[in-house]
Amino acid sequence: NLFRKTGGVWEQYGSNVASTMEQLGTARRAAMETWTHKPLMSLWIEGAGILQEDDRVTRSDGINWYVRGLPLTSANGAFTVALVERASEDGLFDALDPAEPA
Repeated sequence: NLFRKTGGVWEQYGSNVASTMEQLGTARRAAMETWTHKPLMSLWIEGAGILQEDDRVTRSDGINWYVRGLPLTSANGAFTVALVERASEDGLFDALDPAEPA
């Protein structure tokens, strides 16, 4: 499910959207380590222009992921790819994930 915050309120604008999430490679993750300690994934969604920075993606398991940076659309408009960060609602100072090294 896709949500966008408008006027301080999350509004759903997509549901059951076909998508795939992939882990970032080790080199990319290491390069971003100083940027965030939260888990990062690549999100691929069918269609062009669907995502914007700071949109919230709620997976079927109920976990929220937030779009970080500007999403990219493929040249043929078949899909959009974005970097997403796992976080709780506005949890700027969330504790480290126990599975991540300190």
